[in-house]
Amino acid sequence: WELICALRGHLNQGAIGCGIFLELLKGLSHQNANILPFSTSKPLMPISKPRYLEELESYLRAELQALDLTKGKVQELKLQPYREVFECFMEEFKTYKPLLASIKREYESTIAHLQEKICTLESVNGVLVTASDQCTQQILAFQQQEKIEIAKLKDERLYLLKLIDKMKEEKCSLETQVAKLRKTVAEEYLRYLNECDARKLLLLDLNEMYRQKEEMRLTMEQEDVLEEDTVKLKVALRVARQDLTKAQVDLNTMQANYGDVVPRRDFELQEQKYNDLANKLSTLQKDFNDLRDEYEIMLDIHKQVADDRDRYFNDLINVQRTSTPRPDWNKCGDVVLGGNERWSSLSVGKTSDQLVDVLLEEIGAGLLRERDTFTGRGRSEKIPPYLRCDGLVRNKKLTKKEVVALLREIWREKIISDQQKGKQSSLPDFFLGFFQKKYGEAAAFDWTYSVYENLKLFRSNEMMTSFHYAQLDLTLNQKKNGILSN
Repeated sequence: WELICALRGHLNQGAIGCGIFLELLKGLSHQNANILPFSTSKPLMPISKPRYLEELESYLRAELQALDLTKGKVQELKLQPYREVFECFMEEFKTYKPLLASIKREYESTIAHLQEKICTLESVNGVLVTASDQCTQQILAFQQQEKIEIAKLKDERLYLLKLIDKMKEEKCSLETQVAKLRKTVAEEYLRYLNECDARKLLLLDLNEMYRQKEEMRLTMEQEDVLEEDTVKLKVALRVARQDLTKAQVDLNTMQANYGDVVPRRDFELQEQKYNDLANKLSTLQKDFNDLRDEYEIMLDIHKQVADDRDRYFNDLINVQRTSTPRPDWNKCGDVVLGGNERWSSLSVGKTSDQLVDVLLEEIGAGLLRERDTFTGRGRSEKIPPYLRCDGLVRNKKLTKKEVVALLREIWREKIISDQQKGKQSSLPDFFLGFFQKKYGEAAAFDWTYSVYENLKLFRSNEMMTSFHYAQLDLTLNQKKNGILSN
């Protein structure tokens, strides 16, 4: 029981939750107590300790006494002997060994976890202690600095109070001095005012005395003049008159000699103006001569133009009298299919001869569309091959665009055929053969007559006119080359 109590006390120091182990030990002790014989009527006799228990206790005491408790981590050192005793205890009780081993592992893991937490908390505690020391030092430094600043402010306050008292004293002294100075200035002002008045009176007296003195001097001079010699005055008068006569003669001489003379500066200015005007006059004279020559030339040209105008006017009158009047082509817009708009597009940029062709084409196209058949020209040798037939031939009523497309196709086929044969074939024969090959023998002359009538009608179209000339063997090669280039 002593061993169990010691283990329980030590485990209570290590972790929380050792009640399970204690209950197990109590159950074990009760079980052993039930095994032992006892009597209810007699008191129990003291039971001697088992030998194994005594050995464990002696081993535990020896280990605890052998420990050096002066080193750090005393609790861990004391725990090690108890751990060894507990292991021996588990080895003794084989039946409870697994349970005791699991309990030991849980306690060991709990102790390790708590030690880790303690280590972590110790590091945090160290940081907190360091931070607390630093904060304390900073607070002390701030307090010391505040004390120094407060002392400085107090000294400055005392200095300012003394300075204010001193300035108040100076202000009182200055106010006293200002009052004295004002009084002195007032006295000086009165004194200067009296002096100014006295000076004005003195000036008036001086002026009066000076006036009286001048009057006395003038009076004395008049008396002296009256007393001078009359002969002396006559001589002076004669000399003055001679000087006046001489001056008058000199003046008259100067006016006679230099009356028409101007100053040199005015002369130079006038000379400069004269030179400028002379240059301008020469330039204007030159321009005038040029303009006069041009005017004479223009008069000659005008005379020639007037003569030409009169001659052309006479020629116009003669032409109007002898020639037929020019037709009003705008009237054709009312007759042509499509109205004035189509006639304007057809007649733009064309001469009268071309307009006649256009008008004939429009009239002929209308008449050609109204015909249903053509009359065959017979089978004479003088008739071209593509027109040699008898009877009536049906009109295909082709448009101008369709005819141009057929002509292009005929030229293209003829060129290919000539290249294949190596020689040039006759256009009239090829013309008939093209339609016979394309539409058959029966309908070939319908197409040849329809195309031929359109070729005769539309002379303003270069393609159709060239093809018509080529059929008549007129400048065949030249016309064909022009069409191919187009």
